Amino acid sequence: PDIISYTTVLKGMCGDLRLNEAKELLKEVEMKGLKPNIRTVNTLLRGCIFSGDIKFAEEITSSMQKKWKVDPDVSSKEYIIALFCRGLCIDKATTLVKNWKTGSELEDAVHSATLSLCVGRAATLLGEWKIAKNMLKATLQLLEKASAPSKQSKETQSEG
Repeated sequence: PDIISYTTVLKGMCGDLRLNEAKELLKEVEMKGLKPNIRTVNTLLRGCIFSGDIKFAEEITSSMQKKWKVDPDVSSKEYIIALFCRGLCIDKATTLVKNWKTGSELEDAVHSATLSLCVGRAATLLGEWKIAKNMLKATLQLLEKASAPSKQSKETQSEG
């Protein structure tokens, strides 16, 4: 079987909350010399969200770039940060929000705003008011930045 076949089986296991079996199958995949791709990674991360397994998500995140040479995509980032927020691991989530970029300036602003709001919610649940306030402030600034017309758009409008 190839990695696509294994990912399909992993998706079923993760969807059925059989994460321990998925972990074993992942070991088998690696022993056979196959490397998970971004779809495999995101499948496993969704399994972690379903089961609340933060530790395994951290292992996946670590292996992603170091071992498997897979860069996280927008979904990977959202899954990891959402899981950290659900687990009230706001320090980890905050660090990731600050360090991860998605692509274009607009995408980064919208994506970071969404994730900052998620971290702010987790901070509120923990009574970490200063962090919550800072995340809300960051969210508002990012949304303002995302909604402001770009310089290029302004130049195009003034020419026409």
